Amino acid sequence: MQKRKQILTRKGDDFFEMSSAFQKSLRRCKEYETLTFATELMNSGYEKYLWKRIIVMVSEDIGLANPQLPQQVYALHKNYLFLKEAKAKEYKLPLYHVLLLMIRSKKSRLVDWCHGRYQDGYNWINETIPDYAIDMHTRKGKSMGKNIHDFFEEGCKLENHEDLDGEKHYRDWCKKHWTDPAWCKENNQRKNDLPRHRWDKEEEKPKGGQGGLF
Repeated sequence: MQKRKQILTRKGDDFFEMSSAFQKSLRRCKEYETLTFATELMNSGYEKYLWKRIIVMVSEDIGLANPQLPQQVYALHKNYLFLKEAKAKEYKLPLYHVLLLMIRSKKSRLVDWCHGRYQDGYNWINETIPDYAIDMHTRKGKSMGKNIHDFFEEGCKLENHEDLDGEKHYRDWCKKHWTDPAWCKENNQRKNDLPRHRWDKEEEKPKGGQGGLF
C-alpha cells in the first residue's frame, strides 16, 4: 500500500492528526483544545479546508440538535469572505464565531447515521411504491380513475400535523371549489382570458429564469 505523503502544520504537527484532533475535540465540547487546534490549522494556511470540515460537521455532529445552525454558519461564512476580500485584519472573527457556536451547541449524530444507513444500505433496499402514492398526479392513478376527491382523502394527508390558525378555512375553500367541475372549467377559462404581458425589451424581463428568484 502506498503511504500517504506527510503534510505538516506550521508548528511541525501532522496535518491529518491535527485535523482529527480538531474534530474530536469539538465533538467533546472541549473549547480550549478545539480553538487551539483550529488556530494551528488557520495559521498553517488551511482556512479553506477548515471551512469545508465545519460545513460537514454541522450536519455530521450537530444536525437536528440545532436546526438553525446551518443558516448561521452560511451567514458567517459570507461575512468571513466579505471581510477577507476587504482585507480587514479582523476577517477571522466570523470563523471563531462559528467555532464557538458549534462547540457550545447540542450535538447529535443522527444525520450522519441516517446518511450511512441509506447510502450504504441502498442496494439492500427493496421498497415498492405504496398505494397512497398512486393518485391523479400519476399515470397509473389517472388510468385507475383517481381524482381530486381521492387527493383530499389520501394524497394530501399529513401525519404529525400541526393545525395552524386558518388552515381549515382555506382547505375547505379549496375542497369546495376544486371538486366542483363547473367552477374549475370557468376558472380555467378566466385564466385563459387574462391578457398576457409582452416585454417590450429583453432587459425588462425579470431576472432568475422561469422559476423566479431561484
